[in-house]
Amino acid sequence: MKRKAEVIGSSVGVIGGAIAGAKVGAGIGIATGGTAIVATVPLGIIGGVIFGLIGNKIGTELDRK
Repeated sequence: MKRKAEVIGSSVGVIGGAIAGAKVGAGIGIATGGTAIVATVPLGIIGGVIFGLIGNKIGTELDRK
């Protein structure tokens, strides 16, 4: 596998971002149209995507060296 650091960076970023996003989202509510939900899942997804992309970029740079 040539891109080992990229895979590891992406995986760690997604997991860490999802956990961080869910932790922040647990204390936030989203209300629209007369209903409200806890923002745990939406912020977990957003955090996982953002940190996954950051981890991917860092892993790609490490693989280039």
